[in-house]
Amino acid sequence: VLSGKEDLYGGVLVETSSMSKDPASFSEQLSRSLESWRREKKKGIWITIAPDMAAHIPVAVEQGFHFHHASKDKGVTMYTWLSEAICNIPNNASHYVGVGVAVMDDQDRILVVQASAACEVLQVVKFAQVPTGLVESGEDIAEAAEREVFEETGIRVHFEGVLAFRHWLQKKTDLFFLCKGRPLNSNIVPQATSHTEAEWMPIQEFLSKPMTPEGSGTCSS
Repeated sequence: VLSGKEDLYGGVLVETSSMSKDPASFSEQLSRSLESWRREKKKGIWITIAPDMAAHIPVAVEQGFHFHHASKDKGVTMYTWLSEAICNIPNNASHYVGVGVAVMDDQDRILVVQASAACEVLQVVKFAQVPTGLVESGEDIAEAAEREVFEETGIRVHFEGVLAFRHWLQKKTDLFFLCKGRPLNSNIVPQATSHTEAEWMPIQEFLSKPMTPEGSGTCSS
């Protein structure tokens, strides 16, 4: 049978290393394992099939597994529910989380980067905004805020809190948190992975500029 670790909810996380590389042998393994887990009253069974074992996916589907999520490195994660109780396994993540960071120095300047938007007239419009980016897997908001500022400007900051947030519904829920960061240095040195220009801009100059480029009704960033 397949080896696995019991999760916190009475289910099993199958160990990939215990899976036979031959689809036919894996089918027999999985069938025997499911019988054993049913006798043991296990609930949700989770299995991750790596890209190099993709031929195992139809086998799992035939034995009642459903797709849950996938990643380019680990492959496809699938599950099945063995309990007679209502299945309480949540759907895959249904949202994006982004951060923007307002960083002020002791000279009343705000740290900005040059963003751009492409318009219907095929014109690229540049405008100033605070450093922004998506929260990566395994990060919290504070870590993402500090990382994004450093990547785009070379400035190290200390996360001080959330100033505001907004909720925008697209195909998935989009959550954006505007954060406050305290600079730990002042010399701007964008990292090699960044393609943005950065500067310390007087706060009054920044506030006098439009929050979106002119013609934003026909532009998308």
